Amino acid sequence: MFRSLRKGDTSIEIISGNYYETINSKDTTLLLENNKVTISTTLNPIDENQEEDISYILVENKNLPNKVLFNDKQIRERIESFFTSYQKDIKDLELKIKYDKSYQFKINISPFDKYGLTMSNRKWAFSKWRKEKSN
Repeated sequence: MFRSLRKGDTSIEIISGNYYETINSKDTTLLLENNKVTISTTLNPIDENQEEDISYILVENKNLPNKVLFNDKQIRERIESFFTSYQKDIKDLELKIKYDKSYQFKINISPFDKYGLTMSNRKWAFSKWRKEKSN
């Protein structure tokens, strides 16, 4: 089952290590297949600075983001509506970021503020949790 969340442009915030970058993206979608939801967006940098930020985080360092923030009312409402309707069918969540290739990772998703969603890389969230538990 496929849903368009936003066809046009939006911006996302990518957090990776000490880097926190705002990047333009477009064509944000949701796909439910085999009990897995994949939220997908295509990075669409608006200037050289955003291109360099993407290159540094995703390409050169081969770093998957710790978190990706969507602060877009339409995307939030459509995801919430979909999750409410199909909650029993969802067993796994994944984020796919497309740029020079596709970068996919399992996520935890949670709301923030009035219109935002936080998508945390599950591997990062788990290692952070383990570190906090051991202290």
